[in-house]
Amino acid sequence: MIHAGLGRAIPLAKTEPGQSGNAAAMKFNKRIEYKIIGADSSLHDINYKPLPIHPHLKAEIEANCFSQSEHVFYILYLGEAPSILNHPLVDHSKGFVFAEKSEGSDLYRYYFGSYNAFKQAFEDWQNFRKQGIEIKGIKARYKDHWILKNDIVDLALDFPDLLNYLDFLNSEE
Repeated sequence: MIHAGLGRAIPLAKTEPGQSGNAAAMKFNKRIEYKIIGADSSLHDINYKPLPIHPHLKAEIEANCFSQSEHVFYILYLGEAPSILNHPLVDHSKGFVFAEKSEGSDLYRYYFGSYNAFKQAFEDWQNFRKQGIEIKGIKARYKDHWILKNDIVDLALDFPDLLNYLDFLNSEE
């Protein structure tokens, strides 16, 4: 099961500061979304009852962090723990943090960020490490699946940026 605390990172309602109704918008954005993945890696959707958001508050783009993305994106892997991970990016981050728990495992895996280009993820990975913040690695996702090293060959023609990711993976071995 994957669950993510959403809000500022992926809002349903506009939250521009100084705008009347900001507290109401923030109420809609404080939510947790779940995606259940079966043992056979098939996705099981949860149907959410749509929230009645006033048109003046509604965000221009309704986002869902578990949507079937048609592009590759990169995420920083923070580590795993049997409960809430004690990590500076989980505790004090203004970025997108989510946790994932696989069936049959007692551990949650924690991730930070969502980058459209490997270079962006790599730069943050380097900057956090320079600040003494431990980042275990960088992971890539496509269509709700983690990209494994052997998958890169099949996807590299459509997503050449994955070759940078492959170089990174090879340098980490």
